[in-house]
This record gives sequence, structure tokens and C-alpha cells, in this order.
Amino acid sequence: MAEPDTVELSVGTSGGAPDARVPVWRGITGSLTAGWVVVLVVLAGAQGLAWSGESEGPGAYPLVGHGVGVVLAGYAQRQADRTRGARAGAAGAGVAVVSLLLLWLFWWS
Repeated sequence: MAEPDTVELSVGTSGGAPDARVPVWRGITGSLTAGWVVVLVVLAGAQGLAWSGESEGPGAYPLVGHGVGVVLAGYAQRQADRTRGARAGAAGAGVAVVSLLLLWLFWWS
């Protein structure tokens, strides 16, 4: 049996050292977004249990508010992951702002 010939492929350089802070920031904002998805699922489950037990539950306002927040944070996180530079930073900041708004409107006030 003949051995196949191996051809070495050339790999281009990216032009500079990657900034280590960017993946950390994207990881933090991604974790915030995923956490809000979990909170929304728990709220929806609590509301479903409340309806089945003829109780009040969290209510429609927090459920819809968290849903809107998850959609906004998810869109901003998608932009942060798919873009670079100032636009990615602004999208990550948008995730942080949405998270602070959700905390303020539904948990702290």
C-alpha cells in the first residue's frame, strides 16, 4: 500500500496579538444573557404552576418584561459576537444596560 503524500498548508498571520480582554467581555455579557433566559424560563414555569393551582403567580407584567429584556439582550449579544471594535463594545454595553434595567424594574424597585 502506498502512503499518501502530505502537503503542508500555509497559514496567514492575523497581523497582531489578540486582545485578551475581548473574549472575557463577550463571555461576561453572554453569561448575563444566558442567565436572563434561565430567569425567564423559571418565571414562565412559576406562572404555569400558579395557573394550574389557581394562584396568582408572578403575573403577566414581569413575564412579558423579562421576555422583552431577553430578546433585547439576545440581539445585543449576537451583535457583540459577530462584530468587532466599537460596535461590539457598544453591543456588550447594551447587554449590561438591559441587565441593569431588568434588575431595577423587576427585582430592586
